[in-house]
Amino acid sequence: MAIDLNFEIDEVNFILAALGEMPSKTGAWNLVMKIKTQADPQVPPEMKQPADDVAAEPVHDEAAPVADAAPADAAAPADASAADAPAEPAAPAA
Repeated sequence: MAIDLNFEIDEVNFILAALGEMPSKTGAWNLVMKIKTQADPQVPPEMKQPADDVAAEPVHDEAAPVADAAPADAAAPADASAADAPAEPAAPAA
């Protein structure tokens, strides 16, 4: 049984980008290709991006900042726990 859905081009691109971020073990790539196969014939040529091959282009935006990357000059947190501090040398046994 098939279900017909209706999305704007920007919405389809968002869905494809979100699916592209999923780990490959989820099988999302097969869904991305199925959506792309059905969507491509419906997009007018003037609206297509120059790189129309999904496999050739990374899905992520390389200009987007990486969320977990800290700047090189970022200082360590002031409230570092004692567990992060080096251990005191043990006193010699008597």
